[in-house]
Amino acid sequence: PGPPPQSRTPATPDTLAPDWYTAPELAPILTGRDIRGLYRWLNQAGVSQRRIAALTATSQPQVADIISGRRARVMVYDVLARITEGLGVPRERMGLSFWDLMAPGTAPPTPTLEGSRSPTPGRGRTPPCSAAT
Repeated sequence: PGPPPQSRTPATPDTLAPDWYTAPELAPILTGRDIRGLYRWLNQAGVSQRRIAALTATSQPQVADIISGRRARVMVYDVLARITEGLGVPRERMGLSFWDLMAPGTAPPTPTLEGSRSPTPGRGRTPPCSAAT
């Protein structure tokens, strides 16, 4: 991805506009969880590596390694969530929040294991994600 278009100013040096992540060219970067592409885009938009590091609770050398490709692709959910929160990107933009995409008032689905039945009483098993009583 190239630098941000001149007509849109998503960032000034070391600051981010509130809706910077809505730039059309960022959609595939965000949905693909391409942190390298995201950091490069921010850097080209004028946000320093130090500022990116501060916002995402990491170090500037780690940001530099990600931008240069020396560091492996970021795949860990907790790290991706920390990056989105630090940069102010809604989690659903990166496919990290199923619940945010649900219609208001919709109850979450009951978790089940595919092909499994309800636990047999007396066997000491509880379904996943349910509290034992």
